[in-house]
Amino acid sequence: MIKIRELTELNNKFYRFSGWLGADGIYSFKVADKVLLYFSDTFIGDSSKNGIRKDFKLINNSLAVIKNDTIDFYYNKNHISSSFAASNNSYYWLEDGIVEGDKLTIFALKMKNDVLSSLPFEIEGIDIIRTSTTFKDSIEYTIQETNLYSNNIVWGISLIKENDYYYVFGYKNIYNNKCLVLSRTKDFISYEYLNEKGIFSSNIDSLLILKDHFEAESKIVKKGNFYYIAYTKDSISSEIFLIRTDSLLKPFTKEIKIYTCPEHHDNIITYNAKIQDALSSRDNFVISYNVNTLVNDEHQYLSIYRPRFIEISIKEIDHEFEKDF
Repeated sequence: MIKIRELTELNNKFYRFSGWLGADGIYSFKVADKVLLYFSDTFIGDSSKNGIRKDFKLINNSLAVIKNDTIDFYYNKNHISSSFAASNNSYYWLEDGIVEGDKLTIFALKMKNDVLSSLPFEIEGIDIIRTSTTFKDSIEYTIQETNLYSNNIVWGISLIKENDYYYVFGYKNIYNNKCLVLSRTKDFISYEYLNEKGIFSSNIDSLLILKDHFEAESKIVKKGNFYYIAYTKDSISSEIFLIRTDSLLKPFTKEIKIYTCPEHHDNIITYNAKIQDALSSRDNFVISYNVNTLVNDEHQYLSIYRPRFIEISIKEIDHEFEKDF
């Protein structure tokens, strides 16, 4: 049986009464003696001590650093705006990235609001942001525009480097079913795509589906001989699952349900579960998930729209995967 520990102390670091008041889309990276984090949509403002946000504003991304058990948050505090700004009336939601030396590379969804869409927003494209691992309120960065968003595929939801290649995961929408797919690149310019024959090709047709009923964000982590992914089935669900494989080139064939998010009920939703490797230890995975609401007025509550964290034993995970074989 898999035991789950709720990380109350870590959860409380993100329960704040002034400045940064909550966000979703969390990714984390270990750099020397600190952990870098970035988020997508973020509430900035003040709140009362009884947990009610007031005078708050929504920006589209923000940053944080955990060091020596303290956490500091960063965004453009002069104008109360996002850390990374897109052109015109667009904005960035941040996907996975990678740290190499003192440089951070981030896949970013370029978004725009669209009141005529089935959702109030839509994807314009996928850009690549490059910046320093030294976070501050006014951060310098460059933007590489790409043509990656095509064929109804979103690339950059998870990223891992092995040997000379960056393996870039994405999802393909097939009748509202997000299906996990894989590409690779050496330079973030030219890409090859894993096809149904298990071969990388420049042809994006006939992609191998690694997992169906997946989600919009994730994080692949390698421990020992295996790759692990935590995810929320179909993007929004109370249930968090883990999948494991010994090869990136074949589908994930078995999943394990590890947790039921207690917050998910009525108008409250949970989503975007992922392993936070930078916060994990040798023996345990730390897994985050986001909490949101379908009722806009409920965003005033601090209990909504901030990450939650749980911890799980890798040994117990492996035992569950292996006992049925």
